[in-house]
Amino acid sequence: SKALLLIGAPVLPDPNRSDVWKWDGKTWTQIKAQGPGSRDFFPGSLNTKTGQLHYFGGIGQLDGNPRGDMWTFDGTKWSNIKVNNIGTRDHHNMVYIDHLDAFLVYGGNNNSYPNLDST
Repeated sequence: SKALLLIGAPVLPDPNRSDVWKWDGKTWTQIKAQGPGSRDFFPGSLNTKTGQLHYFGGIGQLDGNPRGDMWTFDGTKWSNIKVNNIGTRDHHNMVYIDHLDAFLVYGGNNNSYPNLDST
């Protein structure tokens, strides 16, 4: 069955939780999963080959610091993925490119400075 996932920050910032809600067409249900913590400007993209959502960077709600880590969500749990260091990134966009089997991160702020290039 298909569902819509809503991933957002909790009402009260939490260092270990990012709220995930599932909509089945009739009802919203919360998925309780420990993960990257409350973040703003934490865009993600669907890897169509694995069915997992990947998220990169963002800004921590508790400390206001930009992040440079990547997380996946498989529908039930968050996992941190080790990636090469491109610095921190927020206010950016991210897409998955099928034929390259790769993610493209572009725009936004890089290490707290506006960056209009593609990475």
